[in-house]
Amino acid sequence: MQLALRSRKAARQQGVSFEDFKANIKNGVITQQVVRDEVGRRLQMTQGKEQAYYDEQQTGVSRAEQVRLSEILVRHPPMPTTQSSPRRRPRPMTSPPR
Repeated sequence: MQLALRSRKAARQQGVSFEDFKANIKNGVITQQVVRDEVGRRLQMTQGKEQAYYDEQQTGVSRAEQVRLSEILVRHPPMPTTQSSPRRRPRPMTSPPR
């Protein structure tokens, strides 16, 4: 039941009738099956052919692994503060501000 409601909603969103929506889905499924069957008939893959293709492709794309860093952030623990540590007092100015 939920699928039917979602399908009707999807048909409305696409601006087509529910019957056209179902027909489009059916045509898509049939098209996928025909392509899979036709291509599958022509492909005769063996494990040897797969391995040869894999080995052939590896030579063209193998390269040393690299990592490039543009910034390294390091979190360090806060400096310990104690109540007994003396605080610096600002130095008095020796000349008037300009």
